[in-house]
Amino acid sequence: MNWKLVGSILEVGAFLLIMVLLWFLYKWYMKSTKPFEDLWYGPEGVIRYHVEDIVTATDNFHSRHEIGAGGFGKVYYAVLDGKEVAIKRANSSSIQSTSGFQNEVVLLSRLHHVNLVCLLGFCEGEGIQILVYEYMSNGNLFTMLFKRKTSLSGLTRLDIAIGVAHGLEYLHTFVGPPVIHRDVKPSNVLLDNNLVAKLSDFGISKVAPGFDSEMPTRPCGTAGYIDPQYVLIEQLTSASDVYSFGVVLLELVTGHKSIDNARIDGQNLVEWVAVKLSSEGPESVVDKRLGNDYPKQIFHDIIRLGLDCATFKSGERPSMKAAVTILDACRWSVATDVLGVGGAVRFSGRTDEETEKGG
Repeated sequence: MNWKLVGSILEVGAFLLIMVLLWFLYKWYMKSTKPFEDLWYGPEGVIRYHVEDIVTATDNFHSRHEIGAGGFGKVYYAVLDGKEVAIKRANSSSIQSTSGFQNEVVLLSRLHHVNLVCLLGFCEGEGIQILVYEYMSNGNLFTMLFKRKTSLSGLTRLDIAIGVAHGLEYLHTFVGPPVIHRDVKPSNVLLDNNLVAKLSDFGISKVAPGFDSEMPTRPCGTAGYIDPQYVLIEQLTSASDVYSFGVVLLELVTGHKSIDNARIDGQNLVEWVAVKLSSEGPESVVDKRLGNDYPKQIFHDIIRLGLDCATFKSGERPSMKAAVTILDACRWSVATDVLGVGGAVRFSGRTDEETEKGG
């Protein structure tokens, strides 16, 4: 036997084996880590944050930083680059494909309005998808309206309604192509330190091919706010957002939740308001915590607008543009009904008809 030849063959075999192992190690490394130059930095004006910076800012997502949770995942308070932010981290069941997440970041980066929560940045990695938003110090409308001991004033409720309306009008009318929110509800209305309302949570939003276009899609959203026609025919239009907005309007006026099993006269808020309005008049549905400190005629107009928005037939609902026009007119007319007494804002508590009679 030629031992020299055998040794040469073994040397070549060992060399080839090492090369194959190195190749597989290289392929594994390339799959598990992205080259620096291949990182997606997102659209202009949106920051791509490093995972390490976010982990540090939230103390590794410690519960003491947690300020909210939802179907998407948990929301954490943090300070990044000297600025207060809300960090929304997707849970394992909400992780999208890389292209899906990047498309969502691109969509959110296009939305710029004073009544929409601003996307500041994002972070993505192996099993990690994070959106970074501006921080809203007064939390959400649901907590403010239903869980706080102190009640929102009549004027503040009107301003919140106007803010939400303007945000939706922007999405439906001024974004190209239009965006349908699909989950308008008090917990998705955030309030800044001046109680300016801003719509949030665009996780299930849909881009419409055009204004008032119908899109076949499976219904999703929150019970009590979902357009009943959307559920029946599975055709999504901007009118579905209008329905949800109508329910939110009625919640602002009444102080009642959209669905309340404890409500004696009916579980559904829209039906309850319609019945009470017909039998007992507008004052019977206004939040009792307001007393007489609200503009009566304007609240009556808001009740009617809320019912119009939440009517069953989508074709009979006003557009958000029409709703904005009505609410803006209400806001301007408040000035004639406000009395500056001792520096406090108070309302006369009289309807236009009573004012004409009483002088």
